[in-house]
Parts: sequence; structure tokens; C-alpha cells
Amino acid sequence: MCTTQSASHDLQEEVIKGFVREIEMMAKLRHPNILEFVCASLEPPEICVVTAFMDRGSMNDVIHKDRPSWDLKIRMAKEVRSTYGPSSRVMWL
Repeated sequence: MCTTQSASHDLQEEVIKGFVREIEMMAKLRHPNILEFVCASLEPPEICVVTAFMDRGSMNDVIHKDRPSWDLKIRMAKEVRSTYGPSSRVMWL
């Protein structure tokens, strides 16, 4: 049982570390087509990210509900790549 608790604790720490890395990256991103990061809470159980309001919904909504053309999707991906580079950790598209 101690091993399970330890593994669970280690996993939780890894998840939080990954979340912090994500927050740090989001806080640095500045572009008209990138959702603006506002703040985050790391106090369990209220672990969350607050972003600017998106009147068209999430990127998932835009891609799957609005059904943009493949041409638009490719242009969006190329713009992200040209802005942040091919080695960027931006993986939204």
C-alpha cells in the first residue's frame, strides 16, 4: 500500500510540474491568434487556468463545429509554426 501511495504522490507531482510548465509557456505567448492567459490557481482542489473569453468557443469548437476548410487549418498551423518555430512546444493544432 505504501508503494501505491508513493507512486500516486509521484504521479500527482509530475502532473503539477507539467501543469506549471504549461502555465509558464502560456504566460509568455503573445499573439493576436493565441488565447490570452490571465492567471492560474495551483491550490488543490482548485487547480485551474483562467484565460480570456473566446466568443467563438474553444479551438475544438472552431475546428469541429464551424468546419473550416483544410486550407484554413493549414494556414493556421503554418502561422503558429512561423511565429513560434518548429521546435516549439505549442501543440494545439
